[in-house]
Amino acid sequence: MTMAVSHFFILALKGVAATFAGILLVANSSSADPQLSLFDLLKPGLLEAEVERPPLDPGYSAPYEKFSFHALVGTWWAKTLYDTAGTALWHGGEDGDRLVMRVGPFGEISTTHECNMLKGKFGSAEEGAVALASPYMSMTRMACWDNYPPSVSFERIARFEREGLELRFFDKDGLPIATYYNAHALKAALDDILQ
Repeated sequence: MTMAVSHFFILALKGVAATFAGILLVANSSSADPQLSLFDLLKPGLLEAEVERPPLDPGYSAPYEKFSFHALVGTWWAKTLYDTAGTALWHGGEDGDRLVMRVGPFGEISTTHECNMLKGKFGSAEEGAVALASPYMSMTRMACWDNYPPSVSFERIARFEREGLELRFFDKDGLPIATYYNAHALKAALDDILQ
């Protein structure tokens, strides 16, 4: 928006400068009418720029209605985390700790590992298959002095199932890695029950 407004003002200033240059040229020419002043040459609408304005760039190439969100987009609350053998290791809500994963519209992941922020990105999620776009995730490096829930092994994720409020991740051998609840859908369901 700012770029379009700046572009408009530049075009308007060029139009004004060209208009005044033309007026001065006419006023100083030998064929100019000596009875006309500069103010007589200025007519209503003369200063309006007659240039075609460029269309505004919306910032994306596809029409909005064709824009699709990543299949895992949402705020997810960890229900169960599993070890590498597929045995339940931790259950959310039992000890007051919580583990939340946020997935953005393009698959960006934001979660925690102990007291540190963990960020990454899922690749495309098609027909139940999904993996990290890069095998590496970025993480802050703070010293953590308390007990925290275990971290999800995002690098092991190969497949997902999304059913109702649940999102389940599995490794390439079909062993469970983590089960999440959709936090907003869960809240809506609870609000509906409590009304």
